[in-house]
Amino acid sequence: EEALFSHFPLFLALVVRPSPYRKLFFPILCTNIWILLYAPNPVDFSTLVNIWCTSLASRVATASDFILLTDVQNELQLQNDKRQISSTPLPKRMSWALRLMTTSRGIGWAHECITHIPPKPQIISPWAFVVSKILWVRYYHILSDLVQIPLQWNFAVVRGMEGLSGLFARVTFLVYLAEVYIGMNMAYNILAAMAVSVGLSEPRYWLAIFGYWGNAYTVGQFRSLRVWHQNCRRVRSIMLIRISLTIA
Repeated sequence: EEALFSHFPLFLALVVRPSPYRKLFFPILCTNIWILLYAPNPVDFSTLVNIWCTSLASRVATASDFILLTDVQNELQLQNDKRQISSTPLPKRMSWALRLMTTSRGIGWAHECITHIPPKPQIISPWAFVVSKILWVRYYHILSDLVQIPLQWNFAVVRGMEGLSGLFARVTFLVYLAEVYIGMNMAYNILAAMAVSVGLSEPRYWLAIFGYWGNAYTVGQFRSLRVWHQNCRRVRSIMLIRISLTIA
């Protein structure tokens, strides 16, 4: 349901050829998301509501870039791809749109940030890559189950542990950060396995979503491409550029 309401309008907006009417897909997408937010939810949905709402907010930001601010088929292109994508057949444009939707960091595209990026994956066969990603998904799934233990056992309300509540409250906060880290890695590895298995992408385009945390010894290093995921870099950059040009 969520994919139909929030992903499909964006996908159609990327597939259709350049037109002034293409921007109409943005209010359609926003209306669909509004319907999703007010639709009845499953009973156990509350545990996922924060992640789900964050995903929808990110979807709106991405749509504002790809639909309102950027003429994607004329301005964005794959590396070493000189085709005019707007003149290609529908199946080619659909494949192109899927690749654009699954590469928020622009890996393999002309707008990719080429400085301070994580190392490229080792050259392996596609199916070996898929198997490795499935194993990583299983690993993160086990970690996800483990972090639920401290999240569900709040020391602040355990009898006899009141004096330690301040310390353990901070530890619990770190566990919440770990939950986000694990969730993003799990989703990224699932997407990588699916994209490579169906031939939509290649292993060399799937750089590690996070870098080595030992490099995060300064704020600048933490926010660099070497450590942080940078999935929002293009959205923020293009908005700031458009605002600057408008003011100027």
